[in-house]
Amino acid sequence: MPRKSSEKTRERIIRAAAQVFYNVNYHEAGLRDIAKLSGISPRCIYKYFPNKEQLLVAMNNEGLKLMKMEMEQHLTGVEGALNKLRKMTYFYLDYFKRNPRIAWQVYISTNLSMWRSSDEAWRNLGTTQAVLGKILQEGQACGEFRQDIDSNAVRLLYFGGIRFAIQSWLASEQDWDLMSVAEGLTTTVYEAIKKQADSTLQAACPLLRNQAKNIIEIV
Repeated sequence: MPRKSSEKTRERIIRAAAQVFYNVNYHEAGLRDIAKLSGISPRCIYKYFPNKEQLLVAMNNEGLKLMKMEMEQHLTGVEGALNKLRKMTYFYLDYFKRNPRIAWQVYISTNLSMWRSSDEAWRNLGTTQAVLGKILQEGQACGEFRQDIDSNAVRLLYFGGIRFAIQSWLASEQDWDLMSVAEGLTTTVYEAIKKQADSTLQAACPLLRNQAKNIIEIV
């Protein structure tokens, strides 16, 4: 099978799957529905995707690629690590607020073990989360963030917060504004990683602080 023809067939299957999965519950959707919509036989679909789970992951993976590109565009030109962290948080929550059906498939229907079943999807998920790592490194380089932060712990805190907020929002049938937690989540993460002010002078009495100030000015 020619490569271009194979890629086009795969794309047709994923597009049809998106229409089916985004309109009905994942467990209610069937490959026959996808086959009918795509015009591709179930037998042919099985050649590309052995089961419905792998098809769902492939569909989410394609959406993740587009979301990452859009997110990087939103971060372009933003100065300061804290501002980038805030922008990233607002983007994530706003994206899924605008696309609740995608949010449901990504955060409810697809668990991490399903992502792990696809090497490509798992790598893509890692590169998307690596955007946060770059922001942390930038913050450390410019002195906004502490040098001793545990990047893995920050990643768990940040993306765990994103996941919990979206899942709670979906479970409540979207009866509250998802964006209402954006600033709180950003502030919580920032407070955990920001560079602390020098506490030596802050703890001293006013007279000693003034003496220290005078010494600094003389020097």
